[in-house]
Amino acid sequence: MRIARVFEGSSPTVALAHGSGLYRASAIEAILGTPLPDGTSQAFEDRVFALGLLGLDLTHAELAGGTHLEDTRLPPNVALLPPVGKDPAVLELPAFGSDTRPRRVSGRALCGHEGSVALPFAAPQDTRARSRDRGGQSAAPGMGVGVGLAFVLGEDLRRATPAGAWNAVIGASLSLTFSLGELDERAGFVPAQIHSRELGTALGPWLVTRDEWGSQVTLSTPDGDHVVNVDGARIGNALSWVSWLGDVRAGDVLIVATPPAWRQLEQRVSVEAPGFGQLAVTLGGAPGIPGDGLARIDDG
Repeated sequence: MRIARVFEGSSPTVALAHGSGLYRASAIEAILGTPLPDGTSQAFEDRVFALGLLGLDLTHAELAGGTHLEDTRLPPNVALLPPVGKDPAVLELPAFGSDTRPRRVSGRALCGHEGSVALPFAAPQDTRARSRDRGGQSAAPGMGVGVGLAFVLGEDLRRATPAGAWNAVIGASLSLTFSLGELDERAGFVPAQIHSRELGTALGPWLVTRDEWGSQVTLSTPDGDHVVNVDGARIGNALSWVSWLGDVRAGDVLIVATPPAWRQLEQRVSVEAPGFGQLAVTLGGAPGIPGDGLARIDDG
């Protein structure tokens, strides 16, 4: 299944992606009379995490079987949010290598498809200062962008085994991670040495359940392709290690990301993969720290 976290009304709810459209899960269930317990919450966090995708497999089967429910189709400019839990912990592993100890990334600066990432006030001064420190070598300020897969937990973990931690992953989405820095002629992208160098993370456009993955996922960007291995043993070890340091909650995220590549400011950045859709974000030059902004999905 491909499950989107859409914002309609007062709280995020569930939509299912099928073909080129998104469909309201609750509306489909109401029309088809899908049996659910009385009082079942339609909130994304409840249906996906607290209730473990309750009933969504039946709803998805109706869509996949060709049931046409155009009245339940969402408009093409529907607002989307990252398909994760509320206030998630965000962890990151490099896509290449054997390291199983992830680093923690700020979880408050999340955005979804068609979101934007802002630039702090200190960025231009910081990058120029680093350029002078290296003897005036040519360097251009910008952002480092890493592409990857974000693996989302479907249940809480505490002192989990690697196998148990891997089995707790409910789905994955595309990810873009952003950091402040500059392009050095010899060293490539160099992260800025300031507290706010991590500018944000984009996740989306939807959560893909684990039954639809392969052992490798090819992430395509305008600059070329990146192959990410879905290594359950490594991911399980990383999540297990974190769970022994403290509680890990359903809806938390482990991103497996490529090394950051330099991008100029004011550029649109995108990544896509078969079955995962496309995730696109604008790198904005406006000052400030990005928040949990809305995103939008184009029809098609």
